[in-house]
Amino acid sequence: MTRNEGNIAIRLNASPTMGMGHLYRQLYLGRLLRERGATISYFVPEYSPATALLEDSGFRPHCVAPEAGLPETVRERFDVVIVDLLDTSRDFIETLRSRANTLVDFEDLGEGRHFADVLIDCNLDPERARDLPRAVTPLFGHTYSLLHPDFPEYHLKTKIFSGKPTKVLLTFGGTDPNRLTVRLAEGILEMDETVELTVVIGPGFSDREALDRFQTNHPGVDVRSNITDMAETLWSHQAILCSGGVTLHEALSVGTPPFLINQALHQEIKARRIEQLGAAINLGMANDFDQGKLKRALSSSKGELAALSEAGKKLIDGRGIFRIANEIMQRMRRPETP
Repeated sequence: MTRNEGNIAIRLNASPTMGMGHLYRQLYLGRLLRERGATISYFVPEYSPATALLEDSGFRPHCVAPEAGLPETVRERFDVVIVDLLDTSRDFIETLRSRANTLVDFEDLGEGRHFADVLIDCNLDPERARDLPRAVTPLFGHTYSLLHPDFPEYHLKTKIFSGKPTKVLLTFGGTDPNRLTVRLAEGILEMDETVELTVVIGPGFSDREALDRFQTNHPGVDVRSNITDMAETLWSHQAILCSGGVTLHEALSVGTPPFLINQALHQEIKARRIEQLGAAINLGMANDFDQGKLKRALSSSKGELAALSEAGKKLIDGRGIFRIANEIMQRMRRPETP
């Protein structure tokens, strides 16, 4: 496919409270589709960390209200509109659908999911597709987890554990809306001062003053921001504390055992399910997580860590982004129905 033959709009939200996980994954997808010849237009709220991230990747974002669709000032019709908004109405999806040949909907919990052309949800088992109208193409299951293209390489690497986790990664997304980072970092070192701790923060992190004070008191802690090598960073650690969003899927893919503190109900539901599958330790919600269970997790044996790692890698191979991109590109190549 030659450049500019496909025209794709991506509509998503990002904010201090919503975080930036959906933005990151759609940025990975947008870059890959651009490499394959598509022209990509992003429509996002006016949130400076989000727009700056897109601009740094060579995209010119269009700013819209969080509840809006595509602005009337943009009159073009798109080959594909991608929606990543979590909870949409029928009217919202049908309005966007009128602007596109194909509408692709991500992890939509609202009634709008029944009116998309393609519904992608890596958190649902494939048999859940029976609940959808026949006109909707479901891409369900962990094989459609959308991660950075680096992850398949690290998925294939062997991970060896020698005892309890001594090198631990801590990150709560692009914004950390519940300000868990400093509190958890202090708590981990109080439980075990021998832990080698790495803290990763994103562009929307707002608790920098407290983190600077913490780092002054604990100069051995490695604090990183806006990293571009998440697959390698995850793989090089023996455990991670994070929420049940995109970072959870990244950790599963490379086999780094995740200890989960969740910041939204849908994350808690996912975390419980992944724990039942033997691939994570769920500590609960941010406002009431189980500190005793965290202490036990940080004392996990090499056998326990290896079992978590193996179970996680069986769930996600990191190639979901390529499966999704292939589906979108194939649909752009299909002739329109007269």
